[in-house]
Amino acid sequence: MERDAAPESLLKIISCNCKKGCKNACGCRKAGLICSSLCTCFLGEACGNVSDINLLEESIEDEDDTPSSINNFIYEDIEDLYLQLNEEDKEQQTELEISDLVRQKGKKFK
Repeated sequence: MERDAAPESLLKIISCNCKKGCKNACGCRKAGLICSSLCTCFLGEACGNVSDINLLEESIEDEDDTPSSINNFIYEDIEDLYLQLNEEDKEQQTELEISDLVRQKGKKFK
């Protein structure tokens, strides 16, 4: 059996009905909450009581199929890490080869 996340009466209490943007009279703001998709103001652009996450989600949705700048940063970070690890692997391989050569030279002189 599927249940609602919260009773309808509770949802009405924790959502605002702002019609001209969320200023000081906003019920959510007065309660120390940010507006959510339950609020009637959420559909408008006048709401100034949103979280950074909401703004980020909206900007990602606005970009349609183009990769978001966050994805670009993540990709660049992964690429940098890969290059760094690849460089470290090459250095370790060189050290191993040098160690092998030193060991082989040592055996020849004994």
